Amino acid sequence: MKLQVALLALWGAVSVLGDGQVNAKLKNGNRQMKSILVLPAETTITMFGFKGSQGLWPENDKFEDDLTALVGKTLTLHRAKISATPLAEVSAANRQELAEVQRKFDSVQAQILRSRGGVRKGRYSLGDSVAGYAAASSADTLVFIRAKGRLPVNLKVGAFLMPELDGQLTFVDARTGEILAFLEFICDSHNWMKSVDQLVSHIQESLIPVWTSL
Repeated sequence: MKLQVALLALWGAVSVLGDGQVNAKLKNGNRQMKSILVLPAETTITMFGFKGSQGLWPENDKFEDDLTALVGKTLTLHRAKISATPLAEVSAANRQELAEVQRKFDSVQAQILRSRGGVRKGRYSLGDSVAGYAAASSADTLVFIRAKGRLPVNLKVGAFLMPELDGQLTFVDARTGEILAFLEFICDSHNWMKSVDQLVSHIQESLIPVWTSL
């Protein structure tokens, strides 16, 4: 009960980040998410200097694993059964299937980003091929994590260029491939580069539109 009261209080404090795109099936209560598999996050964190991009952040791979675990941990605050496996722990037999599912999602996400409103109408789907991913056989929902960010190469650059991170959590029906929700979070603080835990509140806020379905 205390958690529910706290979440409702947070709802009133959130504006932009709580405004996600949710499929009508979730909003109408016709679909609940009871068993969720959080797929390994895919992120691109670029180092920037005065002359532009200077390559990827050396900690990018570790950040992906930490972000995957964080999303899984955050979802466990709700009733759904959660499984979150970092890429390093995905079996060799499942990696090729996972890569194909991730590529298919990237193609669909590009469409979503052009017209987010289509999520509410159930316009987007990965197709039922997602059901062939063996690791998701016991899940009814998949969560895809994407994030892009930038970091200054040094303190001098940091005085002019603030770190930033834009991320998305996409909930997908594990059987039909239909997009159930597309949620976004933003962090323009420098703290997330020190610890992924600094993103907890941003991720919690992004999940507000699907709380009643978890």
